[in-house]
Amino acid sequence: HLKTSVGATFPHQRATQTNDQRLNIHFIYTQDMNTTDFNNIPELEEMRSQLHLLKEQVSQQKIVSDEMMRKITSKRITKINREGRISIFISIVIMPFIAINLYHMGVSLPFTIVTILFMLVAASFSFYSRIGINPEAVINGNLVETHKKMLRYKLLCNRWLLGVIPFLVIWFCWFLLELIGENNDFSQGAIMGGCVGAVIGTICGTIYYKKSQANLNSAIEEINELIKE
Repeated sequence: HLKTSVGATFPHQRATQTNDQRLNIHFIYTQDMNTTDFNNIPELEEMRSQLHLLKEQVSQQKIVSDEMMRKITSKRITKINREGRISIFISIVIMPFIAINLYHMGVSLPFTIVTILFMLVAASFSFYSRIGINPEAVINGNLVETHKKMLRYKLLCNRWLLGVIPFLVIWFCWFLLELIGENNDFSQGAIMGGCVGAVIGTICGTIYYKKSQANLNSAIEEINELIKE
């Protein structure tokens, strides 16, 4: 027979008491958690307010940045269209003067006709290649269509350059042959002036082409960035 003193507990009884104490603590903690209203904690409210304010600032900055880029791109496209209108206007205005000067220089009629036709083709190309390129479309949000038309315009410009350079070389050689056939002081001066003009025109044309292509490429890249956003 086992004898125990008064008030003594067996091991399994102590384990049961310990578990009961843990359950009581967990119950009290759970009740405390459930009765706590986290929405009313000042620190959380302040953090939520700051987070909301930060989101609004980021959103506003993004909107401002987007609008600024649209305006810059719109100005680039406006410049492209303005250059086209200027080139068309100049071609139309100087066409009669060129025809008259060529006549007084004594060049052949076929050369004069070819020169005038080339100027007409150049003016028509300048108009055709810019069809549908509208700066307002960038502001109003029609970016995908504008991007396609800008890429089309760039492709047409590259093709035009590949075709017009050989033509101008042939045209200038023809021009020199026309003047050499006259064999007079005026023709000699015209030949010298034509050579100097060709060199200056080539330099100016190259500079203009590089600047216009840089402006065009920047506009295309900016539109592409706006589409991604």
